[in-house]
Amino acid sequence: MLKTKVMPNIIRPLMVIVVSLAVSITTVYAADSSRTNNSRTNSSSLPTVNVDLGIGIKTSEMPEYYPASFQRTGKIYSVGTSNIDITGSSESFSLSANILVHSMSTEFLSKRDLKRGQEVGYSFVKGMDGKSVVTEIWILPSGTLLAG
Repeated sequence: MLKTKVMPNIIRPLMVIVVSLAVSITTVYAADSSRTNNSRTNSSSLPTVNVDLGIGIKTSEMPEYYPASFQRTGKIYSVGTSNIDITGSSESFSLSANILVHSMSTEFLSKRDLKRGQEVGYSFVKGMDGKSVVTEIWILPSGTLLAG
């Protein structure tokens, strides 16, 4: 029988972040290996698939640093120095101090580039206080989110 130790409260959130990053890296790698304009050698014999993400753009039209799917999508309602409200979500999010922001034309932007009305895909984790913290945002072309 396996014995488990109770992890200190500080370790649990770190494990969530590590697992989230591992899942993101796996997703990005999987997306990268399925692109038709792939600059890396793909040793897999699987056919290339052009996936419609259901948000109005296909994976082949996205930069290689965009994931194959997003944890959530929405439209920025308001953005401050440390928080963001995104329509389609029932909660307000904190912004990670180390947030990564991407656009279709630039891999890394500043959080100052986030504006009200932008359509975005985003990833988040639960902070130690139980509040959701956005860790990464991908700005989508205007008009790509389906009317819901």
